Amino acid sequence: MSNGVCRNVKIQLGSVEVVIDAWVLELGGLDMVLGVAWLSTLGKVVMDWKSMTMQFLQDNHLVKLQSQGSRHESYLNSFLEGTQSKWNTDWWLAQHQQMEDSHKEIHPALNIILQQFHEVFKEQIQLPPERSKVHHIKLYQDHAPINVRPYRYPHHQKEEIERQLKKKDKSWRMCVDYRALNKATIPDKYPIPIVDELLDELFGSTVFSKIDLKSGYHQIRVHSDDIHKTAFRTHNGHYEYLVMPFGLMNAPATFQAIMNDIFRPFLRKFVLVFFDDILVYSRSIEEHQDHLTQVMNVLLTNSFVANQAKCKFGCHQIDYLGHIISGAGVAVDPEKVQCIVNWPVPRTVKGVRGFLGLTGYYRKFIKDYGKLAKPLTELTKKDNFVWGDEAMKAFQIMKQVMTSPPVLVLPNFELPFEVECDAAGRGLGAVLMQQRRPIAFFSKALSEGNLAKSVYEKELMALVLCIQHWRHYLLGKQFT
Repeated sequence: MSNGVCRNVKIQLGSVEVVIDAWVLELGGLDMVLGVAWLSTLGKVVMDWKSMTMQFLQDNHLVKLQSQGSRHESYLNSFLEGTQSKWNTDWWLAQHQQMEDSHKEIHPALNIILQQFHEVFKEQIQLPPERSKVHHIKLYQDHAPINVRPYRYPHHQKEEIERQLKKKDKSWRMCVDYRALNKATIPDKYPIPIVDELLDELFGSTVFSKIDLKSGYHQIRVHSDDIHKTAFRTHNGHYEYLVMPFGLMNAPATFQAIMNDIFRPFLRKFVLVFFDDILVYSRSIEEHQDHLTQVMNVLLTNSFVANQAKCKFGCHQIDYLGHIISGAGVAVDPEKVQCIVNWPVPRTVKGVRGFLGLTGYYRKFIKDYGKLAKPLTELTKKDNFVWGDEAMKAFQIMKQVMTSPPVLVLPNFELPFEVECDAAGRGLGAVLMQQRRPIAFFSKALSEGNLAKSVYEKELMALVLCIQHWRHYLLGKQFT
């Protein structure tokens, strides 16, 4: 239903100017739809759907409109809203989404589900509802009032800040420095999921959908008693957040707790949730239809909005939390590998730790990771940073081995596990397998004290350490 009409609105289409009467309707993420009312004023129109061009006469001049192209193929999802306006004319909402070629076709049955729940993808134009759980900011007693002077920033950024205070702009993310507030905040110890444990639930799945919530933090309300604690200063005054901002200490815990609460009946059955990244996994497309319907219904019921541009549906291979997931197993995301390959030579201890942090996220994919990385880890323990030939060699080898990591199979907890371990040279190594296919690698560099031990002691140490490391797989299970 329209909220009114704007008469004689001028629209510029390339070099063509048109004047229309614009009816104010809720269009989700679209700015405007030029529909039949405008097309009927053009007279004869020639439309070429293959080249995506439209031609018509205006003031005795031939006008040709060309669709803007992209290096990615476009996929058009039309979510039909089977209602009629007061003018007795059908209308619909069209969402245009860019997708990679490998995900351009959505299964027809899933498309019907997306049409049914099209409101999940609508633009959020009002405050989120006050749900059963909101964000609290609990402070230590007797803390001093938070008073932080604003940073001085360039003049051109002042205009950007003013725009963000009025409305959300997708090109920037507003983040306040809440370090002083965080220091006075009592930590929320709600457990954050471990990525490897999440991925272990995916054995046997062949169909995946990924749903990304749109500015997820901003869909959580701040408790009314705590809104004033979010106050921050700018060059033109004080502002407070009504929704959960980025940068607060306990924001991740609050968000994960809410996601776990609303999806609790489905967790570890067909849903994984890591903050605003929701993965739906199934063994068949028929099963996936039911699973996706239940997940979309939860989002709609709880008034959460998804970012359609970042969602993928009905894929047999999908990227999730820095990994590529498929029926064959789990692999490293090539984009993350490229980040490692492009990493500059570290010049400080902080740079080395950053490199080890990124590669360490994938250490279970790399045989003898601990031994390979030892020259670099030694640099993080020294007061004087000296980048020598040994460190450079280890740095280059680490990059090389990360370019071709194996695809690891997902564990089947109905089958026995196999463990192979070895102690050779200056480190220990082991591999966890099922049916001779690797699930994970483990390695550890030996200290100077352990290097002096006998081969038998090193072998026993390797066995003990790898069993301790994979205790969550092996406890109560048969393994060899």
